[in-house]
Amino acid sequence: MALKIATVNVQGKVANQVRLGKPTSGSFQPGLVVLDELDSVVDTLDDMNVAALDQAERDGGDIAVGTPTDGSYTGQEPIQPTDLIADAVDSINDGLKNINDTVAALLDRVGWTRIVGITNLASTPAPTYVDPPNNTILETASVTSTTFDVTVEAAFPLVEVNSVPATLALVGAVYRGVVGVTLAVSGPVVVETFDPDGNPAAEDTIAVTLDLPPTILTGVFTAGYPGIQTELKEADTFQLQITANEDFDQVIVQDFDACSSATIGVPTASSATVTVTIADRGDSAQLLGARVQVRDAVTGGLSEAFDTDSAGSVDGTNVVNLNNLNPTLTLAAPGGYPGAQEALKGAEGASVGVTIANADTVDWTSTPGHLSITNPNETGPGFDASKTVARIGGTYNVAGDGGVANLQGSANRAANDSTTLDAAVVNIANVAATVTVSEATARVRSGPAPGNDTTITISGDQELISAPSLDPAASRGTFQGAGFAGGPKTWTRALRVPDSQNPATGAANTWINLSCTNLAGILTTAITGNDTYVIGGFTQRTLNYPAFTAVCTETFPLTTEGNLSVGSFSNGNPGVVKVFGTPDTTTVGREGWCAPTAASGVAVSMRMLHSPSVAANSGGLTLSTVEEVA
Repeated sequence: MALKIATVNVQGKVANQVRLGKPTSGSFQPGLVVLDELDSVVDTLDDMNVAALDQAERDGGDIAVGTPTDGSYTGQEPIQPTDLIADAVDSINDGLKNINDTVAALLDRVGWTRIVGITNLASTPAPTYVDPPNNTILETASVTSTTFDVTVEAAFPLVEVNSVPATLALVGAVYRGVVGVTLAVSGPVVVETFDPDGNPAAEDTIAVTLDLPPTILTGVFTAGYPGIQTELKEADTFQLQITANEDFDQVIVQDFDACSSATIGVPTASSATVTVTIADRGDSAQLLGARVQVRDAVTGGLSEAFDTDSAGSVDGTNVVNLNNLNPTLTLAAPGGYPGAQEALKGAEGASVGVTIANADTVDWTSTPGHLSITNPNETGPGFDASKTVARIGGTYNVAGDGGVANLQGSANRAANDSTTLDAAVVNIANVAATVTVSEATARVRSGPAPGNDTTITISGDQELISAPSLDPAASRGTFQGAGFAGGPKTWTRALRVPDSQNPATGAANTWINLSCTNLAGILTTAITGNDTYVIGGFTQRTLNYPAFTAVCTETFPLTTEGNLSVGSFSNGNPGVVKVFGTPDTTTVGREGWCAPTAASGVAVSMRMLHSPSVAANSGGLTLSTVEEVA
């Protein structure tokens, strides 16, 4: 049969590790039980159980009850061993229950406590626990700081941690809280509970080893200022040497005073030299130090911050001189071009206004080599108020039209070697502009008086200093308005052509008198590409057919009969353009059949070719939207 023996259920640590009460003269107070003794009781009961089983096996399965005489049992009949074992187990379980009840009563009376957590743990060695593998109750720990927190659990809220009182909050069924601890040297952390009457109750202890991070012994700037500088600006660098009392593998530079933040890995040693980056702390001179930490090469603990100026104020050793003051250099828009020009040609010159401050030197260059510069290397304190330049190269380079800066200035302040750059575009137009003329439509159409307007566009590959001028061929249209508008590279104007100036021949007409001036005053008079235009076609209009008349009363210039477009007669019948001169008398009811009186010409009218329709036109008709498309 399967038999189960009960076990002691002790709150807190395992039975032989819970301390009840407070020791007095090496022993516990009267009336209290040490749980180590309870363990021995359990062991005795277990031994009894094993002995009974062993005896049953030796007796062949029977156990007799009585008084042993000469090695045998007498007085009663043998009984089954399982009955005796069952009775023994019941007795053992009853005993264990009594022990549990006793322990519970003792815990209710004197309480319990345990330390279950700690902060600032070192990476090695790992903490140890008294209840492996649960690992919930600390036994030993190594920490990286003299100050740390422990997490305490107890049966009562009032505790002392290393004699410092604290009150725990009830969390679930236990009192729990975090208590700060300070240790000057490695040693125990003892937590003691107090019952509601203020009497000492339970106690727990862990052994804490202080594994403190390195202490920085010295931190100094080394190797001097860059070049001839006596000040440092933002992003400059400087060497910083750190020495500690033990090995470290990382230097942490804080964003404080002279330096920007950085984390720098170094070879494991007790000394290292690192490169720090200078911060921007304003545009006035300040002697500032650096603030650094180092990381323990073994535990990873960080040292206390060290300020280099805590050891002195020697410039270049304990502190460095910061000043982020930069020179000022501002170039105005170039001017001083010859006459009314806005660009240079040949060897012409111009000037550029300059504003300079806080500079010791200013150097001038021209890239890509367009200009010569008067006094290109200046040393303060006095500087030119404007720079005089002259063209020595370049064909077309204009600001706003893809031009690149061709005058560069570089102002330097020697103390911190700070430099300010500025640049300008001096316009150059050393070649004439290339110009084209185009019409908005393939042919320029005419219209009834006063005429039809078509947009004409002049386009150049350079900016022009003024509006261009152009004339049409004689009696072949008139430009409207005061002149071409737009610019600086594309200009437009309306050309008006009345029917009377439409030759109806499709012949080309040549543009005349082109005049375009670039920014440097170079004139263009020739049109590149097509320099002609064609007048052809006419705009929409309505034709009138008096009663019983085959020909309309209006005439129009017809250049290409195939480009005619005709709408509908006023009676709703369509107008159909037929081949010239082909009358139709057979299709009854097609009043709209019509054709021009001529294939082309300046005074063409529209003829109705369907004789029956002419005879039937008693009230007059109109034919709408007649035009010759461009």
